[in-house]
Amino acid sequence: MRKENFYVLFYKKSRLLKSGDGAIYMRISCNGTRVEYPTGKSIEPSLWSQNKEKAKGSSKKAIDLNNYIDDTEIKLFKLFQEMQADGTVVTARELYNRFFNIGPHKKVERMIIATFQEHNQECRALMGRDFELGTIKKYETITRLLQRYIKKKYDAEDLPLVSLDRDFVHGFELYLKIDRNQQQNTVARYMKGLKKITNRAIANEWITKDPFAGFKVKTVQTNPTFLSLEELHIIYRHHFDGVLEVVRDMFIMAAFT
Repeated sequence: MRKENFYVLFYKKSRLLKSGDGAIYMRISCNGTRVEYPTGKSIEPSLWSQNKEKAKGSSKKAIDLNNYIDDTEIKLFKLFQEMQADGTVVTARELYNRFFNIGPHKKVERMIIATFQEHNQECRALMGRDFELGTIKKYETITRLLQRYIKKKYDAEDLPLVSLDRDFVHGFELYLKIDRNQQQNTVARYMKGLKKITNRAIANEWITKDPFAGFKVKTVQTNPTFLSLEELHIIYRHHFDGVLEVVRDMFIMAAFT
């Protein structure tokens, strides 16, 4: 049996970008074939270690780059093993095509909004048994808010599920707070709804990484103020005319139930 040779190399281009960063490239080598391409990532030259093929330090940019490198290596090795198991002749170009989901082996990509809408339809079908109308409306509201967020930030109608990462989650939280002026507990309720869908995506292996990893959904303690019994009696004794009298009675009944 012929031994398959496969490895991945990450390196920094010597020619710097206008920003002063060095562009990070990846080289796939397999059985005498080779493909190189820009990853779209970059790093300050002083923060790159070619020996380790990793960024140095603990800055967010360095951590994000290293996570990308680790994830890419794992995905490529998994594709390599799958192709071997299928008896496919493995080349660098074929690995490249499958990694970027292009060519004859292209798979239909699951989308964020489409996945939410599918979930909502299932909830509607189970209304009165597994789901209440209020819960369904909450998920439908989250879907609409996500559509607006994606349109505003990415100028797109939908995005692939693999676009769900910590930056997406954090950006959606900021959108709810700043653009939609939502209070913290309302934001938390919507974020928990999004987390349910991401957990479903992980369970079905539609995505491999939890976008909520290291992200905490926070709620705040609220202290609602209630009318005292004396204040209720004042309202009850006050003279109301016409329809206001009916409203008063409804209010009193609700207050004592």
